[in-house]
Amino acid sequence: MCYKVETYAKLATQLRDKMLGMPEFIVNFINSYKSTATRNNNWCILKGFLEWLLDRKYMVCKDIFSITASDFATITVSNLDQYFEYLQGSKNNTLETICTKKKVLNAFWNYLLENGNVEKNVVRFVSKSKYKTEKRRGEVKVQTDKEQQAFLNRLSTGNNNEFDIERNIAIVKLLAGSGIRSQELINLDVSDVFLNGGELLNEGGETKSPFINILGKGNIQEYESVFISSEAAEALNKYLIVRTKFLLDKHSESEALFLSNRGVRLKKTAITSFFKRYSDGKITPHMMRHFVGTKLYESTGDLILVQKQLRHSSRETTAKYYVKTNKNNLISAVGNLSVYSN
Repeated sequence: MCYKVETYAKLATQLRDKMLGMPEFIVNFINSYKSTATRNNNWCILKGFLEWLLDRKYMVCKDIFSITASDFATITVSNLDQYFEYLQGSKNNTLETICTKKKVLNAFWNYLLENGNVEKNVVRFVSKSKYKTEKRRGEVKVQTDKEQQAFLNRLSTGNNNEFDIERNIAIVKLLAGSGIRSQELINLDVSDVFLNGGELLNEGGETKSPFINILGKGNIQEYESVFISSEAAEALNKYLIVRTKFLLDKHSESEALFLSNRGVRLKKTAITSFFKRYSDGKITPHMMRHFVGTKLYESTGDLILVQKQLRHSSRETTAKYYVKTNKNNLISAVGNLSVYSN
């Protein structure tokens, strides 16, 4: 069983344990979501809300286990406003977090409405503008080539441990040479890497180009083949050599591609930490994904190509981040608008 599947299996078991004894309608709502991670996150949000209702005596039940679906018929818009104001007063809740929690509660009330437990979805009557985040579109933060090179230079010289150096450089070049997410990188096993090419999973047929097989975001059942740059392949090859020596010295074995100094699968916090340390906080792992999207679109102008490499489910998502309008072209085009035909 691969690392990601194993992790999700453990998460699913933990969630089942949390849901033991919970009212059937709550269990059914949570299980209506496909992703284990989403189910777990939504249960945490719903549980927090239910505990708040009980603490404020807006429900007469003694605990969550005794709540019935009909109890929600007594919850008002005012109650929800108070809850969101309570969240705003907590430093742990950003406006974006509150917006996410509001969406989950809206879905929950829709579920109650569809099953005839309430007469209306009161979440819809909560102010839409009060808890709405406005995101600037078409603008992503991407490191400059100079910042990228300085980062790589510091990785090469700021550590005396050869294993750390080759591993960290391989991580940076793989992220910058593929556009995969940092969690997808962590999930990689050695058997997922094809530096000399091989048979593509999602395309079929053979290729001589280097690629990796990953379990993408959300659906844990489907592997995807993702092409990587020749620079990333070269860095991986160097790392794999020192990785083999590292494990031999430790008399250890591991399927994980990227290892910590203890010989176990590297954690996300470790990657975030060395990025922050060696880039002076200027570059984050996720910026590498934006770096790839920006570079690919600038060099090809092909939106579909960028969407395919980054594996966006929607072309609108790709366009939102990487299609930029030249200001001078916009000024010129608007200046030439005319109601008269030539």
